[in-house]
Amino acid sequence: MIPATTWRLGYVRDVDGDTIRAVLQRHVPLAPGYVDTITSGHVDEHGEMVPDTVSLRLIILDTPERGRVGYREATAQAAAWLLEHADGLMADTYESGGWDRLLADVYPIGKRGETLTQHMLQAGWDIYWPRS
Repeated sequence: MIPATTWRLGYVRDVDGDTIRAVLQRHVPLAPGYVDTITSGHVDEHGEMVPDTVSLRLIILDTPERGRVGYREATAQAAAWLLEHADGLMADTYESGGWDRLLADVYPIGKRGETLTQHMLQAGWDIYWPRS
């Protein structure tokens, strides 16, 4: 499992209203003036690094599931926001309590207070209330 931390998003695909798939990247300082980038992925049979996408569930947000009324609108709205900020996205990730995805707060670099979740909530989508 990928630990809870802050990541730069390499590229994003398979956007849903409240879930995205992305490559996670971290810049790691090796020595003064030297930085390496760690990317989520695996090594293929040829010894080449292949980036893996990771499923990220946006925190606090609930949008309609595939096939439900509003699904296409929510998905289009999330995709448009991601495209608008595609030149630099970050995600704070958290363990998700057993699901096959991480919980995440996605935002443009340097704008931690302007998240995709906030954008979707302001547009009228629902807050996620976990069942107890």
